[in-house]
Amino acid sequence: LSPTMLEVLRRSTSRIIPFNGSDVYVNRLEGEAVEPLFLSYDDCDPNWFGNDKDTTISWLGQQSLDEGDDDREETIKGEPKTDYFAIDIPHSSLDQWSTVLGVDGIESSPVRNYGDSMSSRTHAALLASANGLLSFHRTHQFCSKCGSPT
Repeated sequence: LSPTMLEVLRRSTSRIIPFNGSDVYVNRLEGEAVEPLFLSYDDCDPNWFGNDKDTTISWLGQQSLDEGDDDREETIKGEPKTDYFAIDIPHSSLDQWSTVLGVDGIESSPVRNYGDSMSSRTHAALLASANGLLSFHRTHQFCSKCGSPT
């Protein structure tokens, strides 16, 4: 990881959405609704951010709480912007991470299984974008023009 990306990941306002391939980790809310499992840098396993070629991290964008989500009943103006990231958990860390499943309503499944049960349209769009970017990085490991690793 570049020092700049690591600095942004470590901000208290940054949120990281963990994936395992096309499976995303979510929190089950009351009823059938789910929301992405948003982690801070401190919530994550430090091994996820090493130089492991098995790790893919994608920046999804930046948004403040007062923009973009029509489903939010109240907004907080003046809040710092939140940087959103998706991470494809390295296979070497999956055994340790799998113990989180089933705790406090945390579960995982392919993104498409949660489309109609997301707590907001913004969350659904965020997961769809994250899944697409991570899938692209998993399947396009070399530059199509010069053949060098990406």
